Amino acid sequence: MLVNDIKKGTWGVMKYTDWEFQVMDNKKGITRVLDVYGWAHEMGSTYVWDIEAVYPLSQGMNHQEFLDCRGQLAPEPVELNPKQAKQSETIRAFGF
Repeated sequence: MLVNDIKKGTWGVMKYTDWEFQVMDNKKGITRVLDVYGWAHEMGSTYVWDIEAVYPLSQGMNHQEFLDCRGQLAPEPVELNPKQAKQSETIRAFGF
């Protein structure tokens, strides 16, 4: 699934940490606003290349509903479009 196709309310998993999140906007580009459930529950923007996978059928669920049926949902890996991939390489070259 392309990052730009992810809709508000969809649940997913972050790279590197496996933290769960819910998408809070419908924007396109290199950043998205996420409601993250990690060591603490917090909301903020993140780069799209830090998203590992999303659960498309989870749109509109609250956190407890998502936890209850997570094993039954199939995650889809997230892909960047060519422009986002180039921006990712540029920002990583700066050391971020």
